[in-house]
Amino acid sequence: MLTSFNKDSFRITIVYVSVASLWILFSDSLLSSIVEDVKFIVTISIFKGWFFIVATGIMLYYLIKRHSVTYQEKNQELTRTNFELVAAYEELTALEEELRYQLTILEKNQELLQQNEELLITNNKYLHALVGTTLIVIKRMVIN
Repeated sequence: MLTSFNKDSFRITIVYVSVASLWILFSDSLLSSIVEDVKFIVTISIFKGWFFIVATGIMLYYLIKRHSVTYQEKNQELTRTNFELVAAYEELTALEEELRYQLTILEKNQELLQQNEELLITNNKYLHALVGTTLIVIKRMVIN
């Protein structure tokens, strides 16, 4: 499977091979039809070869530059996204720590509430017994 990088490299290669093939095919045919002097054809072919090298060098430069700029932009976007993810992770980590702290406080408060409830029940029993005893004492006093 071709990755994005390989697709771009393949595309650059196809463009180069296509341009080079068309140049070789048509420039020699055109030169032969225009010029009849063999010495002049050889001289022009040398210049044509140098022109081809310079032209394809410029073409490759711009194709590779465009490719590099695209990857540079993607890399900057990935760096920015990574920075945002790291910031979000740090925020979530801090939030988790805060929630764990709040849970610890909640558990301690729950334990205190349970102890208070047990004390209330115990005190309520004593109060109930005290009220009962007081009523008995009052009844006896009224009867006597």
